[in-house]
Amino acid sequence: MNSFLMYRDKDFDVEQELCLNADILIDDLELKTIFEAAAQEDEFIQNVMRVALLGSLKSIDDIKYRQDILKDVINNFEVIKQIYLLNVEAIEQEKSIFFAFFRKYPDVILSSSIKRVETSIRYIKKIKDILKVSSSRFKSEGLRNLIKILDNELDDSYIGQIEVYLKELRLRDGVFMYFKLGKGMKGQNYTLYKKNRKYYNWFQKIFRNIIIGIDTNFRFCIDSRDESGARILSQMRNQGKNSVANTLALTADHLKYFLNTLRSELAFYIGSFNIYKFLNELSVDVVFPVMYDANMRVENYKSLRDISLILTKKESVVENNLQTKDKELFVITGANKGGKTSYLRSVAIAGLMMQCGMFVVAEKFESNISDQFFTHFKKDEDNSLKSGKFDEELKRMSDIVEQITPNSLMVFNESFSATNESEGSFIATQIVKAFIQKKIKIFFITHMYSFAETFLEKNLENTIFLRAERDKSGKRSYKIKEGIPLKTSFGEDIYKKIFT
Repeated sequence: MNSFLMYRDKDFDVEQELCLNADILIDDLELKTIFEAAAQEDEFIQNVMRVALLGSLKSIDDIKYRQDILKDVINNFEVIKQIYLLNVEAIEQEKSIFFAFFRKYPDVILSSSIKRVETSIRYIKKIKDILKVSSSRFKSEGLRNLIKILDNELDDSYIGQIEVYLKELRLRDGVFMYFKLGKGMKGQNYTLYKKNRKYYNWFQKIFRNIIIGIDTNFRFCIDSRDESGARILSQMRNQGKNSVANTLALTADHLKYFLNTLRSELAFYIGSFNIYKFLNELSVDVVFPVMYDANMRVENYKSLRDISLILTKKESVVENNLQTKDKELFVITGANKGGKTSYLRSVAIAGLMMQCGMFVVAEKFESNISDQFFTHFKKDEDNSLKSGKFDEELKRMSDIVEQITPNSLMVFNESFSATNESEGSFIATQIVKAFIQKKIKIFFITHMYSFAETFLEKNLENTIFLRAERDKSGKRSYKIKEGIPLKTSFGEDIYKKIFT
């Protein structure tokens, strides 16, 4: 039994390995702010959001599948939250029952498995009832399929039959089993049998030996002091229970797996809603993006914002607009402290959020999907480095080159600035040219005019130049608009701000 709330045909694995550059993406894009806002101090949700956001989907259909479920969750959050809390409670209850230390004892396995199955079934029934009552409110394929799965695999008559079996497996009337004698008069093929129960009135119970003709000659009793005999009978009883106990334990594990998977998958939508609610309270626009094939090049957005900055400042921030097609290189220049890094983060994070099935922070967002995401940001001084900053930059770049694939998104932030402009521009130019040939989309923030000028002179159709806006007085609007690179980055503005 599967919940299928993250994929149509497979389960979401919260333990899956992340991409090799996961930690770099988290650091450069400040993704921890997103994880923490989604989790609201729930460590499990935080881990799920981390895996989901960094495990980008490659199929537009798969992304839309999650988008539709998330829309349902947003519109019916109290119902989904109630299901999630029941799910968590069921898992905690199940954990308190089972003790792995005693797994080798069939008696313990059987009794604990009965309790585990009863607990899981009880909570699944509650979840099923809530979903059934709210079924008309769900429009998504995923949630409607979950209702069908629970109806088909755990209908009322089936659950009723399970409850009867569990009651019988408590073996309150003793153990009735079959076995045959093998070599050395040892028992073989121990099989637990269902006892044909007969019910008697009080008169029959007193005189049943006479009435129904039970032959007491086929009975024997173990003396209370016969420890060896009692041990042998106990072993026989355990062997008879062993097969049933193991089967029931597998059933309990199956139900546990379903509840754990459902919790993991619901956690993604709970976390996404927590972010949605926070943004909605700040009156920040969110939208479900329109996606294009990875082979296309589309960047069309309105009022795009940096969500990590919003979550940090806890207020709305400056938005940016762009509408382009068939562009593979975006060269971003302009004044220091002009909002370029924030803009870069907003683009990359929007791509990650889009490809995990979430909304993005914009009034409108259209983009092609990317095969992978990579960042290469200038790093601050680090005393732990064993070599120079430029060596470290090149090492990180080498790691990216080994992993990157066509149709990936590559984001540079003042890369190769640890050396002089001439060398840095030459290296950056060669890498960018090679990436463009491999059909990799590139956003590149730079203060190296030589590098920007190289592509400006070529007047390539697949290149666009953006610049941080600054008025004549030196004031920054923190907006990024189309504009050719200038020979200055206006360092004088910072000098005047500090020394005058």
